[in-house]
Amino acid sequence: MKPGPALAAATHALRGGRVPGGGLIRAVAVVLSLRLALWFLPFATVMSFLDRRRSALSRRPDRKRPRRRPAARPRHIAWRVSVAARIVPSSSCLVQALAGQQLLAAEGYESIVHFGIAASGTAAFAAHAWLDCNQRTLIGGATSGYVTLDSARRGPTLPGP
Repeated sequence: MKPGPALAAATHALRGGRVPGGGLIRAVAVVLSLRLALWFLPFATVMSFLDRRRSALSRRPDRKRPRRRPAARPRHIAWRVSVAARIVPSSSCLVQALAGQQLLAAEGYESIVHFGIAASGTAAFAAHAWLDCNQRTLIGGATSGYVTLDSARRGPTLPGP
């Protein structure tokens, strides 16, 4: 059985292929793919796949040539992810941060996803994930009330000369 066009586009986008219609469609495809992956797969499996995806991206021959089009700015990528999160149900801060990181890496930017918990002394447990690029929080909003537990730095690892 062949996958439907939406699933095929999402898989193609997550693997780094260009999707007709521009960056917003690609952002929706990546957010949807990650939302589904985090529902059905263990977190470690998803992170391992994203690491392999980043490594494959860095080995692509077109990364060594000058771009024919300018790279999308980080704030534009963050905007696309926020719009995609409104379209894809249950797009948590984790889904948005990981999707933003993948899209930034595809454009050649290094970024860091932070995983944290609320610093308040209340009994309620509150976890949060946010994305930083160029020492600026792009996805995740105000993070001052959270303590970082771990961070995941990702970006293109271009081969040296």
